[in-house]
Amino acid sequence: MKQQIIPLNIFFTYSVKWTRYQVLRDFVQNFYDVLGPKNWKAGFIYQYESEKLSMEVHGSGFSYEWLIHIGASTKTESPETQAGYFGEGFKIAALCAYRDFGWEITMASREWRLKVGKEDTVIDGRSVAALIYTIEENGFLEGSRLEIDHISEEDYHLFSTVLESFYYPENKMFGKPIWESRYCAIYERSSFAIPKEMPDTYKFGRNGALFLAYQMRGTCPLPLVFCLHEYVNTDRERGELTKRDVTDFISVIASKITPRAAITVLESMRRYWSCYSVNEGGFRIDRWRDVIYSLCSTIMWSGDAVAYFREKYPNLLYIRKVYTNYDRNRRRQAISWMRGTNTNYKLVRVEFRLFGYPLLEDLCEEKNGFAEYDKLPDKREKESYAVLEELIKGISKDFFPFGDGWPELRVSRDPKATFNGRTFTRKERKTKTNCAGLKIMNNIRIVTLREELLREERFDKALSVYVHELCHVFGGDSSKNFSKALMLILKIILSHRREVEDARKSWRIIMQNTVSGDE
Repeated sequence: MKQQIIPLNIFFTYSVKWTRYQVLRDFVQNFYDVLGPKNWKAGFIYQYESEKLSMEVHGSGFSYEWLIHIGASTKTESPETQAGYFGEGFKIAALCAYRDFGWEITMASREWRLKVGKEDTVIDGRSVAALIYTIEENGFLEGSRLEIDHISEEDYHLFSTVLESFYYPENKMFGKPIWESRYCAIYERSSFAIPKEMPDTYKFGRNGALFLAYQMRGTCPLPLVFCLHEYVNTDRERGELTKRDVTDFISVIASKITPRAAITVLESMRRYWSCYSVNEGGFRIDRWRDVIYSLCSTIMWSGDAVAYFREKYPNLLYIRKVYTNYDRNRRRQAISWMRGTNTNYKLVRVEFRLFGYPLLEDLCEEKNGFAEYDKLPDKREKESYAVLEELIKGISKDFFPFGDGWPELRVSRDPKATFNGRTFTRKERKTKTNCAGLKIMNNIRIVTLREELLREERFDKALSVYVHELCHVFGGDSSKNFSKALMLILKIILSHRREVEDARKSWRIIMQNTVSGDE
């Protein structure tokens, strides 16, 4: 074979910019595709000496023509699982290596040897540098060899990192295998730290890793390595994955494993078992919902796996998002009941209902947990409550929008209650304002006070709690409307000290007469 110079019509002005990591990864990819994951550790030969890095495989040669044409590839048997699917990877890698990093690239296989270079050509009167191959005869080589000259120690260290970005059982990042099949695999993470040069997923940390089509593409916060071999690669540059991408791929893997393997993965995700704000029912951005659902669905198909999980975690209660004030109030009551029990319950997301766990509010209802908060007042409590109502009704005029329908009293007799007062509110549909121009947000029908407040010496505390709860017609605790209303009604109370003192005397008489009557 005489020496040939083959222009590739790829110009140095081509705007593609690959990093050193991407270039080395693409060169290594060509050898990895030949050997596959099982033979990679033993079959891939490399050496670094005097700023020259060589890579080689034995027993696999090919024609240099595959490296010339855009769109041509030797990887035609299963292109969807090969990163070299486009056939242009070697050419782009060669361009960036030669143009951007000053690396000299030589490729040899069988009887030919190819060297990457450049040649000036004229287009429309302008001189432009273009990529060329210089091809000449070589002593027969049974395999294929790539040599990169002018590789620094730092570049070689990066090459070593690139090797760990490929899937193979001996990979330093892999710990104990959890599940392996032809479609996917899951490993525990080893103690080997993921190098900073490897691709990571923004704000997902470097605890775990995700491999797609046998290459590392992202990271995850779980102490696991997820590998999806069946992946249709359509990203030539194999860029870093987003959080949504990572959780989507993990969901796919979770649907392809056994129930026992799914339990192991689910247990590693305990920090994500609940996504809700248990008191208010709100939720944050839930990136792990689909993963949890996929794992729970996989486990659900095995009665033995479900029984094992229920036995290991017997005290889970699921919760779901609540939307109304009524449901929020029930949620608060149920949580208060739960905390007062002798069982160490854990609140989890709604997907755990697939295992037969009860809803928090349903269990509270079953155990009569709500009854503690809805007791009707006795005679003394009704009369003392009437003192508070008549006082505020008399001095506030039209400040509160109750008219003749002031809230009724309920008494909490739970000694472990975490509140002094509570209201049951519903959103006001019509826009109204009171005499002070405050917007009326809610409708109140019931006020609940702790039993301990309805005592002779607790008048001042009972009055302050009562007024606080009434002001919830103007909004929640954190709203400006509520704060302004509370400030105004307190000013009204302070300006009617004589009426307040008369109410205090009436309160005391009711308490003393009730005690005398009891005796």
